[in-house]
Formats: sequence, C-alpha cells, structure tokens
Amino acid sequence: MTDHSHSDRSPPDAMTPHPLAPHPGALSRRGFIGAALGGSALAGLPAFSQTQDAPSLNEVERQFFGATEWQQLNALCDALIPAGGDGPGALETRVPVFIDRQLAGDFGKAATWYMEGHSSLTPIPISGSSPL
Repeated sequence: MTDHSHSDRSPPDAMTPHPLAPHPGALSRRGFIGAALGGSALAGLPAFSQTQDAPSLNEVERQFFGATEWQQLNALCDALIPAGGDGPGALETRVPVFIDRQLAGDFGKAATWYMEGHSSLTPIPISGSSPL
C-alpha cells in the first residue's frame, strides 16, 4: 500500500514570491517607458518657484466674500483640509482664494446653468391627475 501523506514535505512559505514575479526595485519595460515619458514631460514645464511672494490670505483682494464671510471660509477650509500629515492643507494651497474667484465669476452667477426646459417639450397630460 502506498503512503500518500506528505509529512516529508514542508508547506510552501506564504511570503515567498513566485519565481516569475518581478523583484522589488526591478524596473520593467513598461515602468521604464513611463518614467522616461513622464520625466521628459516634466522637463518641459517651468520649475515652480517659491520665490514668488503671494499675499497672505488676510491681504488677498477678495472679489466675492465680505470680511466676516472670508474669516468663516478660512476656518471651514482649515477644519476640512488641515495642514500636516500627508501634505499641505487648504490654507497653504490657497483654496479660499480659489473659491472666492469661482463664486465671483460665471460659476457663482450660474451663468452657464441650464435654467429653462426645452421649448419643444410639452407636458403629457395624465388622466385622473389633479391640477395641484
């Protein structure tokens, strides 16, 4: 009778990578091409300079919000997207300025919203419906 027990073999280690799996740190062809194209695209962009002195958020010329609303917006932005941890917060990236400019422009005036129904559509009467 044949013994089918596998006591002489140890189970495979769950942390051992597959022999054909890429090794950590190894660069694949796809990764190399992506890095090369990304690097060349970034090389064409002008470098971001921290030397440009933007006015502080308290000195920004507001276009939409009043002084009290501006303080409230800054507090809300700072509470929702605080600085630290994974990167800059809303105040460091000047989110309140962006919101102020957007609301002062066409978006805030709803200039591009579709506010009326299509003129060729007429309501279909439903029998038994009330006029209310």
